[in-house]
Amino acid sequence: MDSIDKLLNRVSPKQRDKIISMIKCLHDASCRSNLRFKKLSLTQSLFGIHVGKYRIIFHMNGNDVRIGDIRLRNE
Repeated sequence: MDSIDKLLNRVSPKQRDKIISMIKCLHDASCRSNLRFKKLSLTQSLFGIHVGKYRIIFHMNGNDVRIGDIRLRNE
């Protein structure tokens, strides 16, 4: 079990649903165009988006999105 699965098992069902719906939206190009995400690295295609008190960190290369990590915003 990876760290993302462990985190999703720990959070409340309401928060889990928000995180999962955001991940689904990130993988859909038309939905992703309406989101406000922040570039985290100048040299890589590394981005982050806030979902409540959590941050989803992902790599984006064209239409390909790979989730890197999900962690608390203050980590």
